[in-house]
Amino acid sequence: MNIYFLLSALLLLLLAFAHAWWGEKKVFPRIRKVDLTASTYLSVYVPWHQLTWVLALSAFFLFLAAFWKEGLISLVFFILLVLIGNLIIFTVLCLKRGEVKLITKSVPQYILFGLTIVLILIGLFQG
Repeated sequence: MNIYFLLSALLLLLLAFAHAWWGEKKVFPRIRKVDLTASTYLSVYVPWHQLTWVLALSAFFLFLAAFWKEGLISLVFFILLVLIGNLIIFTVLCLKRGEVKLITKSVPQYILFGLTIVLILIGLFQG
């Protein structure tokens, strides 16, 4: 068993639930108050929960990889690249828009995602 993949799976599952909860309780109630067309609202709402699904599905496959590493190693690399890519995109877009405060508010997420990435890397390269 690869304990690092198992721990990263648990962290991603936690992040998936937190992402869905945060969106439904903190983000979307505010957005609903703004006068948006249904298509504009959905163009934000749907991708939010698509990312939640990607996090949950990534957790599932990391869990499988914890017990069956060789068969899923390419998928683990893909998950690693998706996580790194999402962090880079979030950071670059925040910086481009001058939203340093949002980056500061997101430090707990950066820590959890960073820890997840490090655990995956250790799991990939452990002897």
